[in-house]
Amino acid sequence: MHIIQSLDFGAEMALGRKPMASAAVVSMDKPTTLAQLKTAVAAAQKKIEPMRPGTLAREVDFFSQKLSARAVLSQTTAHVGEHIG
Repeated sequence: MHIIQSLDFGAEMALGRKPMASAAVVSMDKPTTLAQLKTAVAAAQKKIEPMRPGTLAREVDFFSQKLSARAVLSQTTAHVGEHIG
């Protein structure tokens, strides 16, 4: 569930929006978790895909740091990769 929440959080932060509060994490079986992960990836892609170079270069506030939207997405990718392996 943490990965699913991280995908939405990173996409929202890259867009300069405050992420919505995450739902409570619940334990699920593997097929349900994989289905939700696929849904989360598709939702993040839908938010990120329209971004253009100018949008990606725009600075956003990321944990009290000014980073480009591109850097936020890069950090999100690295963070998710740490969990997936």
